[in-house]
Amino acid sequence: MKILLLVSATLIVASSATAAHDTFQALSLEGLDMDDRVTCVYGNQTTVTGYEGWWGGNETYARLISPQIEPCNCDIGFTIRSVNIMLGLDGTANLQVMARLLEADWNGSCWVPGATLAYSPMHVIDYIQLFAYYQITIPCDFPCAVKSEPYFITVDFVGGTSDRVNIVGGGDTDPCTSYNNWGAGWYDLIADIGFFNGLTMWAVSECCYEPIDTDASSWGAVKSLYR
Repeated sequence: MKILLLVSATLIVASSATAAHDTFQALSLEGLDMDDRVTCVYGNQTTVTGYEGWWGGNETYARLISPQIEPCNCDIGFTIRSVNIMLGLDGTANLQVMARLLEADWNGSCWVPGATLAYSPMHVIDYIQLFAYYQITIPCDFPCAVKSEPYFITVDFVGGTSDRVNIVGGGDTDPCTSYNNWGAGWYDLIADIGFFNGLTMWAVSECCYEPIDTDASSWGAVKSLYR
């Protein structure tokens, strides 16, 4: 975890999403920093915008990673050692989160989150004292995955409460990279909701040489482990 600098508000944006996810306030992020970058990182470490008032509780955020095209020295496979996400949090945060590796399914026009390939132990966020932006690191020990395929990494909020959770985005503005599922299916945060950038989420990885066969399970099956 690394504490980050606060921000200034810019505008309010409305979306067509349903349920509790109706509007968000976009915040301009300045001067954010994070842990030193390592050689093998997949995903997005850029911070441009914070989204306040969007997070609604138990839900999942998914980010596309493309190890087949992203720079890394791995030749055959990679194993994820942590999934990281930038969040704005305050002292009310008492959250249980976990990370997963998902298949990326092609629907004819977009990569979309697919079946679960691996999941992390639970990580409890109960150490925040004042509101700021934090790098939340979820330790993982995922099995070796082939480098030639795209995947999604997720951060799943599976329990707990918080009065304030700001989601962070930055970098690319392309749809088909960042998704949210609050129980109503996957929504593209850029194309469907109106986020300005993709989610600031990334995986810290190491090279490996014996990729396992796909052993996919549904998210419902994974959630049942924590009931």
